[in-house]
Formats: sequence, structure tokens, C-alpha cells
Amino acid sequence: FSTVESPNPEYPAAFELAIKLGQKVNAEILIATDPDADRIGMAVKNPICHCEERSDEAIPSVIARNDNDEAISYTVLNGNQVGILLLHYILSSKKGLNQLPPNGFIVKTVVTSDMSRVIAD
Repeated sequence: FSTVESPNPEYPAAFELAIKLGQKVNAEILIATDPDADRIGMAVKNPICHCEERSDEAIPSVIARNDNDEAISYTVLNGNQVGILLLHYILSSKKGLNQLPPNGFIVKTVVTSDMSRVIAD
């Protein structure tokens, strides 16, 4: 992990090399871990845009340019965003298969986003 200043997978800078490779292979999703692999981070490819790099603390994006000079950007997701996406996928899949229990529930921690309640409803 000597290639990054901080190996925290929620920091956009930790994805620098992954984004370069993702750009070459046209990856939709990038996944990074910390050194002992007890935390993961994800970055998702944004639609191709002809835009300049922006600094938005709420939605950190890392932009690179491909061989056609198109801006390829990836948005680094935080843990809450990844959890919400997984919850939505699981509940939607179970609902589509008619496998949601009538009195089902989800459990979350105090520090986890309240968005899970909205999705579960």
C-alpha cells in the first residue's frame, strides 16, 4: 500500500491506480480494501461526460481522460451508500421473487443511515 498516502478505501485518492486501470478496461465498478481487508470501498463509473473536474465534498468524483479525450469519472461511495445499494438490491430481488416475509424487518446500527427505513417501507 505504498502507492497511496492513506489506504482508507473511502478516500478518492486511494482509487487513483484503480481508476487508471478501470479506464483502460472500461470497468463499471471499482472495489478497494484497506490493508487488512476489514473495510471496503467502491467507486462507480459515471456516464461519459465532456466536463471539467469538480470539487463537491458531498459526491467526490475522480476524473480521468480516455484516449478519445472523453472525461471518464468515477464516484467514490461511502459505506452508507454501499449499504443502501445492497439493501435495495436484496429487498427488490426478494420482492420480485415474492420472497419477502409478511412481518419482515431490517436491523441497523445507530451510526448507519436512516435511508434504510425509507427503502424498507
